[in-house]
Amino acid sequence: MDFESYSLEQLAASLDGPAFNTLDKLQLTLENAVFDQNERFKQRANSKLLSLQLSMALCKLGPVELTRQYERGTHCAEYVLRENDRLTSKYCSNRFCLTCNRIRTANLINGYGPVLDQLPDLQFVTLTIPNVPGTELKKTIQKMTATFAKIKDLLRKRGIKLKGIRKTECTYNDKRRDFHPHFHLAISGKEASEMVVLEWLSYFPKANHQGQDIKKADSNTKKELFKYFTKITTNNKNSKAVHITALNRIFSTIKGLRIFQPFGIKKIKPTASLDEIRALMNDRFTLLDRQTLPEPILPNAVFVWSHGSKNWVDRSGTRLIPDFAPWKKNLYFYKNFVYEEDFWPDGHSPNDLGNKDANPGFIAVCPEMVPIHGTPDDLEAIKGSDHL
Repeated sequence: MDFESYSLEQLAASLDGPAFNTLDKLQLTLENAVFDQNERFKQRANSKLLSLQLSMALCKLGPVELTRQYERGTHCAEYVLRENDRLTSKYCSNRFCLTCNRIRTANLINGYGPVLDQLPDLQFVTLTIPNVPGTELKKTIQKMTATFAKIKDLLRKRGIKLKGIRKTECTYNDKRRDFHPHFHLAISGKEASEMVVLEWLSYFPKANHQGQDIKKADSNTKKELFKYFTKITTNNKNSKAVHITALNRIFSTIKGLRIFQPFGIKKIKPTASLDEIRALMNDRFTLLDRQTLPEPILPNAVFVWSHGSKNWVDRSGTRLIPDFAPWKKNLYFYKNFVYEEDFWPDGHSPNDLGNKDANPGFIAVCPEMVPIHGTPDDLEAIKGSDHL
């Protein structure tokens, strides 16, 4: 699987081959929210590897609006605590984080999926507008959101109450160097969906009529609707580039904006609470608001992520996943990273990261952060860590 035009959720689905099918087959109930722990942590290690490279590259853009969140993202799942037969991690809860978004996506599917299944004649609708430059992205998304609210109100006055959910997405086109914000919606009723599209085009007459789409919802609708809000790579099918500065623009733009917005429906209480689900998955979810660990910690009860080992390693040097070997494409994900001057934050230049045309390596991108997560010779440093 190439890295072109895939969201982080789709990348995650490729991490461990056919065995990794959480979003497709996981029904979040007490009866079957059970995973093979070794296989699960192999998947976790692969997602950690991808997310760490991305977070560290985003950190190098700083100081920017989301610098603190990017730094917190580098520490996501950095520690695994072993308490009897229980393994516990800490997470960053950032929107751009692959691992955290898997949990968030499962929560959305569990909360809204059964409600959508009960809606008659459910349609999957796409609403688009012409691409916009980065400087206009936030106000454009705000205008789109306000426009959809006007359409709902207009149809309500006509006696049509829309039921469904709206999701905001945004992608980047590296040929045109602009952004494509759009909506995906699940709407009950084809006639209502057609009226939404018709009104949408009246508000955005320059929008491509072919770009608007209505199709009958199927088994893939929920997965498509609740996936990650942006593709990690460009929309250019001939490019595998991951445009770091463009991603920063998208992440900064959606800060404070609601990505998912239900209308005419309410999220139901899950069949199992998230705490119960995570407990069954041997994975308690806590926010990484503080860079501290619970006390006291037994000497061999904590494993620390080692980038050199691509594994979590305890004080004695023992690896949490003895037989884990990451895919080569995941190891070298950073080689797809590209920086563009047009989106570079004030006071910085691509020279801060080395030669952007050479696609600098992981060490070159964030050299000063490598000791935090380890180097190929970091086992002794981990053994002597103050955290242990």
